[in-house]
Amino acid sequence: MGERATGGLQQITTRDCEAYLAHRRYVLDEDGAVIGENSHAIRRSAAQVVVDLVNYRDLLGRRHRLRPQRPR
Repeated sequence: MGERATGGLQQITTRDCEAYLAHRRYVLDEDGAVIGENSHAIRRSAAQVVVDLVNYRDLLGRRHRLRPQRPR
């Protein structure tokens, strides 16, 4: 996800998250061919990143909606 230009958390899609998890699951050679799988700890860590992004996005969305409106 870091290599893609993303304007904000709201633009990260389920497809982006799935691609990130797939990228973190496998060990690739210099040509991009799968040569093995990463450890369970690395995959668990990658899954936690996605969960944290979703939680952070939800928190920011709630904070934005809960801001009191100031009179003009």
